[in-house]
Amino acid sequence: MVDPIKMNCTRELISFNFIRNPLVFIVLLEFAFCGVASGQNKTTESTWQLSLDVDNYFSIRDAWSSSSKSVSIIVYDTTEKKQYALSLIKNADEWNHFNFPEDFVALSDQAKNSELPPQDFIFEVRVKRNVEKRQRLYYDPSPNALLQLDFYPFREKLDTTIVWGDLIDAYQWKDKIGDNVVVRSELIFKSLSDSLSTYKKYLYFYHFLRVDDELKLIRKFTDVFGECEETPKASFSLPSIELTDIDRDTIGEISVIYDLYCSGGDTLNYHSKLLLASNGKKFMLDATIDPCETGEEYFVEFAKSSSFRFYPYLLRFMQEKLGNYHQQ
Repeated sequence: MVDPIKMNCTRELISFNFIRNPLVFIVLLEFAFCGVASGQNKTTESTWQLSLDVDNYFSIRDAWSSSSKSVSIIVYDTTEKKQYALSLIKNADEWNHFNFPEDFVALSDQAKNSELPPQDFIFEVRVKRNVEKRQRLYYDPSPNALLQLDFYPFREKLDTTIVWGDLIDAYQWKDKIGDNVVVRSELIFKSLSDSLSTYKKYLYFYHFLRVDDELKLIRKFTDVFGECEETPKASFSLPSIELTDIDRDTIGEISVIYDLYCSGGDTLNYHSKLLLASNGKKFMLDATIDPCETGEEYFVEFAKSSSFRFYPYLLRFMQEKLGNYHQQ
């Protein structure tokens, strides 16, 4: 059996010798302070997600939040000068979307005059007075000046055997894939049944690449509207043709609007469509219009291509373009 008095003496002796060793004592102190410091500086990783799309569409959400909160966003340039600010009520973990900088409050004279060139901005997220996220995002407000849409002299240069219907017009531009030509045409078809005449109207939109003075077909788009008792008023909106480069890849996006209805006196719902083509890809926005309504009730329904999930910036552009067209 061990003598308890000797055990106490042994324990005291160990403690005394341990403290008398200065090297061990200093190491223990450093370890203790490092542990305290690391515990004080430890922070949880931010759950905020920020993005600025190619069309300067700003998106923000707190991925793990389950409640609403007031949030402030301060936007700095790279010299840490405040340029813009935005306050919002964020709902749980939902995405919030804003047009930058239109939906923000301009803080500097340069920002107020819309004179800011393409550059990096620092987006800072604050909840109350706490900074919870800072992220650098690139902003470019300028269109691609390299792409210019010009009239194509189709009556002199176009082989009419490669295009169906009556020619309306043609345009051309140059981009990364080559010399592009688009052609619009239409064809009216009349049928007779039981002494009753009905009409259909075909609308065609061709996209060609010019190779060695020959036109190579990239894609042909066709739509038809019919069973009208008179010649349908379905037609392209001639001024709506537009060349863009929203994603700035130097490959043009060409878009055009057309309406499908029988006569100008119709009070029935009709379809107004926006077609956008780029490098052989097709994007379609189909709006059902109630001509007897105004405001938000004017658009009864939107149908859109499934491919928009990969190109949300094209959907935003097309919705705005079609909406502006019907507000004229």
